[in-house]
Amino acid sequence: MATVIDFEPPLIDCDEPIELDLSGVTFIDSSGVNALLHARQLRSVRIVASSNAVDRVLHTLGLSDHFQI
Repeated sequence: MATVIDFEPPLIDCDEPIELDLSGVTFIDSSGVNALLHARQLRSVRIVASSNAVDRVLHTLGLSDHFQI
């Protein structure tokens, strides 16, 4: 929640498909997931590298396939 204000605008403003390296992310909450989903509504978003924290949350929510992890 604290960093989504910095993370979301570049995702929303970008016109190109997005490839994300989230391997350094140690915590992701609903705000982070919501930012990813919002960006995905606008363009292709693919997670090319992920941390256990991100994998666990996206898998639990059934969203892993949405980001081609």
